[in-house]
This record gives sequence, structure tokens and C-alpha cells, in this order.
Amino acid sequence: MRITFAIIALTFVLFIAQNLTPATVISVPIVSEAATEVGYTILVNGEAVQTGTAFLEQGSQELAVLVPIVPITVHTIGITLNSESVLILEEEISAVSLVTHTLSLVPSEALGGSLWQFLTYMLMHADIMHIFLNMFVLFIFGPVVEQTIGRYRFLALYVIAGLGSAALHLTIVHGDSLLLGASGAVLGVMAVYAILYPRNWIFTFPGIPMPAAVAVVVFAILELFYGVTGSNPGVANFGHLGGIITGVVFALWFRYREQRRPVQLGAGYEFVWES
Repeated sequence: MRITFAIIALTFVLFIAQNLTPATVISVPIVSEAATEVGYTILVNGEAVQTGTAFLEQGSQELAVLVPIVPITVHTIGITLNSESVLILEEEISAVSLVTHTLSLVPSEALGGSLWQFLTYMLMHADIMHIFLNMFVLFIFGPVVEQTIGRYRFLALYVIAGLGSAALHLTIVHGDSLLLGASGAVLGVMAVYAILYPRNWIFTFPGIPMPAAVAVVVFAILELFYGVTGSNPGVANFGHLGGIITGVVFALWFRYREQRRPVQLGAGYEFVWES
């Protein structure tokens, strides 16, 4: 029961922290030929986050606007932690095996029609350490990736990486063992970070620093080695590898797409004036 309350409390703290985060302030230099009132729309990575009107005086000035941005990353962590708290509560009433079996990915059932398992398996975890490591890595890399690619693309990335993880696992690993955990989706997010910021140094377990791109390559090689040799039993190594591969493909697509678009106004913000 203590663990249940601890997880619910952590989720509550994350929720409060998210909603108390101050709005982002952006200033835009403008030149107005005459005093006028115009409407504007603020786009963040192509997504409208705020509309309003501004009175522009004649001459040069700066327009400062408050833009509240709620991160999808925090919602993702909160949903996952809440799912785990329900599971622990279920465990206390001896029903955890039924819940886990229903929501984890069971190959024969998922391919036989239980399609929800392709999504819900990402919310299930084997133990506290499993979920802690996944959510910690997501907390480190998620906000940066989300700010770079946009909220809804981040959500799509998370889901697609999880699906890619499951797809490679089911393709290579045969049998009806349960697949559960957000590791594939989280590693997909980390892979996107590594492609977009390859020279940024990160600390890997157990605290070895290396460039992000090198770290992802090392992780991919280790997952492939463990998967082929079977020297790391009980871990879905090919699932992890599938998440990494999906993340790399997603990041390359995003970079190609952004290179073909006009440069936006500072740090992903773009003003659209409506006269």
C-alpha cells in the first residue's frame, strides 16, 4: 500500500509542477509604418498555441507575449505512473495476473484480435526499478525532443516507437511470453535526441559520458548482441532495438522535412500577423 501511495503522490507532484510552470516569454522586434491594431497567431513548430490582438505604435518596438506550453512528456509520465499504481493496488487484491495478462502484449492474443495490447503494453512494467529507469530516461530526453519536434509529433513518436518495438520483437522472437514496458518507446525518444543533437554529451549507465550519437550506437550493438546470444534472459532486447531503429528513422524524416521548410522566427516560434 505504501508503494501505491508513493506512486500516486509522485504523479500528483508531476501534475502540480507541470501546471505551475511559468509561461514562456518571447519578444519579437517589429517595425510599424503607422499606429494600428492587428491580430496575431503564435505557432510553435507549426502548431498554433496562442492568438490575440496587439496595438502597434509607429516606429520600432518589441512585442512581448506570454506563451504557456504544457509538455506532453509530463502527461506521458503521469499516465504511466497512474497505470502502475492501479496495478499495485490490483496486486493487493490478488488480481494482478489478470490485469497484467490483459494489458500486456501476448503475441497470440494481440495478433488474434486484442489490438489494444499493442498500446497498453507500454503502460505495464515488471517492477518498480523497471518503471523508474524508463521514466527517468524519458524525463531526461523527452522535454528536449518534445520542444524540438512539437507536442503532437512527440506523442506520435512515442506511440510509433512503441509499435516498432513490438513489431521487431514479434518478428524475431517466437512464443507466447508477455511483452511489457515502455523501454522501446523511451529508447525511440532517446534515438531521436541522438540524431538531432549527436554531439551533446550524455551520461550513460553506469555513469560513463559519451556523445549522444555514440551512446545510441553502443546501445543498439549491445541489444543486438544480447538478443542474438540470449545472454540477457527475460529482457526484450529485440524490442529495445526496434524502438531505437524506429526513433532513428523518425529523426531522419524530421531532419529532412525541416531542411525543406523556411526558417522560423527564433527557437521554434513563428508569428503570423492577421491584418
